[in-house]
Amino acid sequence: EINSDNLYLIPFTKEVKEELGTILPTNIAFIGAVAELTDIAELDVYKKAIKGRIPKGTEEVNMKAFELGMELAKKAKS
Repeated sequence: EINSDNLYLIPFTKEVKEELGTILPTNIAFIGAVAELTDIAELDVYKKAIKGRIPKGTEEVNMKAFELGMELAKKAKS
């Protein structure tokens, strides 16, 4: 059974494209939303995992996407 209290409609691709000019880090924005909406791990754990998997030179845009995902989740919750 789906509990609609925990259902959030977030237009990740659209928001990431508008804010960052590319859709490539959309998956990282999604991870930011998961971090915001759950207590799975501390933020530092997510950030370290992301930095360990992304191509060199993309750290800044990916961290911006992570933060954007968190912001989008906060808005969706309110």
